[in-house]
Amino acid sequence: MDETTYYQLPDESVLAITCTGTTPAPQQGAMEMTEGEYETALAAIEAQREQDLATTRAAEAAAVRDDYEALLVAGIPETTAQRLTGYTPPQDGQNP
Repeated sequence: MDETTYYQLPDESVLAITCTGTTPAPQQGAMEMTEGEYETALAAIEAQREQDLATTRAAEAAAVRDDYEALLVAGIPETTAQRLTGYTPPQDGQNP
């Protein structure tokens, strides 16, 4: 019968090991945890990863917009600035 053992590793990541028979030893410093603790920790890790991704995407979008605006200030035509940066300004009534 398969058995799953849950661990939190020293770097705060989590690990689930499912095996038949003897469970292999996890890395040194891993602490065994319950399934509920594992699921809670995993959900927190995934939420943080999603937040980090959203933050990164927002920063990248802002940088592209800033590059576009800098090209306009430098006298580059709007269509060329759009093509060079990949930025499309919002239509009237839309948020940037």
